[in-house]
Amino acid sequence: MERNRSIHETTQGLPAPYSPCVWNADEIVDLLAQTLREREAELRREQAFAGLDALQETELHPILAGLAELASWGVLREVAYPAQWRSKKPRRKPLPEDAERQRCDLVLTPKPGQRLADELKNERARVRARELVRGTLFESLATDEPAPVDLSKDLVVPAEDAYWLEVKAVGQFAYVDGVPGPNPAYSSQLTRGVSGDLRKLLADASVRRGGALLVHFTSDEAVAKHDLGVLVHRLLDKGLVIRPPATARVGILDRVGNAVCTLVLIEPAGQMDEPPADESVTASA
Repeated sequence: MERNRSIHETTQGLPAPYSPCVWNADEIVDLLAQTLREREAELRREQAFAGLDALQETELHPILAGLAELASWGVLREVAYPAQWRSKKPRRKPLPEDAERQRCDLVLTPKPGQRLADELKNERARVRARELVRGTLFESLATDEPAPVDLSKDLVVPAEDAYWLEVKAVGQFAYVDGVPGPNPAYSSQLTRGVSGDLRKLLADASVRRGGALLVHFTSDEAVAKHDLGVLVHRLLDKGLVIRPPATARVGILDRVGNAVCTLVLIEPAGQMDEPPADESVTASA
């Protein structure tokens, strides 16, 4: 559809999907907000006792993944980070197991049905091939170079072409031990979760574009705006340089004290493929 072509461009004359994709944070957050608006409307029709702010983060993932249908993208859930394993190899094993790899909540791909090329899977194949020729005349021909990633099929895209999305949900009012009320851990949750996600994204050299998505439930829009400003400055105090956050708001039925859901997409500055027009947020902001 036209939306998909408008935000995914080719560079250096290379045909898609091999060329880098240009992802638009404002468009992503708008589509994410649309998925929550649709779910909120369903909850109201059902006269549900609990709202969006009662859901766990993992329960929000399949709802947010609905943006793929709105944009003709692909979306993958719980995807292993592509390159972090290189710096975190267990001492007693040549390569880590899948269960030992850090995972990203949602990963967007340019087209539906695509999967990501996995460097670790290729490396395992190279190691197995080397073991097969160990002690034979062909051992000297085995290479220590990383196995090439096969991108010959449209269904396989490099990790660099995807958009990596970590999700954190924080509410001014929340269910604590099943009882709704003011969230006693609100302030710490607001900062700790987002900063941790940003560091995860920055730690992987193969993540070209990505961001930390804060699903922020508050009593009103004024509180959301104020607390976002506080969050930005706390991130800067932690040494994290970020791009101006992309935001979208969703009105929700006040069931426990929250009447507004604000989606805040925060991207680390300095990522490849980012639009050059906007400046990064700095300590003087």
